[in-house]
Amino acid sequence: MPEGVLLMKFKPLYIWLAAPVIVVIVWTLAFYMPLLSKTKIKNQELSKLKMEEQGINNDISNMLQIKDKGIKIEHLLKTSQAIIPVLDEFPGVMKDIVMTAKKSGLLITDFNSSLSSIDKKRTSTLIYPTIEIGLKGRFLEMGKFLEELENHNSFKGILNARLSYDEKEYPVLAGIFVIEFKAWKEKQILESK
Repeated sequence: MPEGVLLMKFKPLYIWLAAPVIVVIVWTLAFYMPLLSKTKIKNQELSKLKMEEQGINNDISNMLQIKDKGIKIEHLLKTSQAIIPVLDEFPGVMKDIVMTAKKSGLLITDFNSSLSSIDKKRTSTLIYPTIEIGLKGRFLEMGKFLEELENHNSFKGILNARLSYDEKEYPVLAGIFVIEFKAWKEKQILESK
């Protein structure tokens, strides 16, 4: 068989084999590739949206934590408002301190409060008045007094303390204590908050 006749017989076969390949190539270039690029773009947008959603969820979580802390602080402030005295009520606190010292078996030799030196123009609502108190008594009695004083609501701390003794009165010590307390400046400020 001549070569040209054989080629003519297989030509429809080439067309039938090439037609599906051409259709696949045209479909790939015309539909699949654009669809694939659009899908990649949409996936990128989706991942950005998921990151934004995660950021918003974190912000909401932080806001809820801040709100919870605010509620706890507000509760603590209300509790401390009820416990810590107002400066106007502070003479009663000093009277309690004197009574506690006498109850502990101590003799008060000096009592000096610096309430008049408190700066009323300060913006802080909590102020720290100091009292210098001179005591005479036994060491254990002074310790008992200081323990009871430490349990007082307005007690902040002991700024300075000096103990001395005279050999003639040995078991009895003399002490000077500078004690710092805390008090609210005014009652109006407490009620407005």
